[in-house]
Amino acid sequence: MSRSRAYYFLAPALLAAVLVGSYLVGLPRAVERAHRSPCSLLGLEYPKLKKKPGSLVFTDLHGKPYPISALSGRLVLLNFWLTTCQPCLEELPSLLELANRFGTKGMVLVMVSTDKKGEAISAFLDKVPRLKNLPASAVIVRDPGGKIAHELGTQKYPETYLVRPDGGWGGRVVGARSWTGRGVSACLLGLLP
Repeated sequence: MSRSRAYYFLAPALLAAVLVGSYLVGLPRAVERAHRSPCSLLGLEYPKLKKKPGSLVFTDLHGKPYPISALSGRLVLLNFWLTTCQPCLEELPSLLELANRFGTKGMVLVMVSTDKKGEAISAFLDKVPRLKNLPASAVIVRDPGGKIAHELGTQKYPETYLVRPDGGWGGRVVGARSWTGRGVSACLLGLLP
């Protein structure tokens, strides 16, 4: 084999070795970052929100005010959804499972329906009996037309905001998630009182 032919085989092999080597060198740092921040696996974002969580007041399904300030000292997950949003509906079982797991640890799931009409929510609840028997740590409230959601900057449903026990924002998750997936427990345990 001539020397020039050897270069044709040697050059790609060296390039592959350099690429694999650089990947392997960076891998421990990436793993370390993921272990330091379990919330990164959840896709938690930290937007700057002008509205304070304690100023939010929703309406329960009976028309009574439901102020978030009443949940002070607890970790609150505000999940904005619509009865016609397929990703929202796919996410609901894992949210309810999360509420079952963490309700005794000081977490409350506030499922905020942004449907314009209360009848849409009632009809939906009639079709999904599981939502009529929510865990004690979960509640369904209304934000007709998504007014509060819009003020917070919600653009895509579902969207979930975390409110820390001290009353400050803990972050936001855009889109549907598996709330029983890897990293979620560690992330939430770090935020619980």
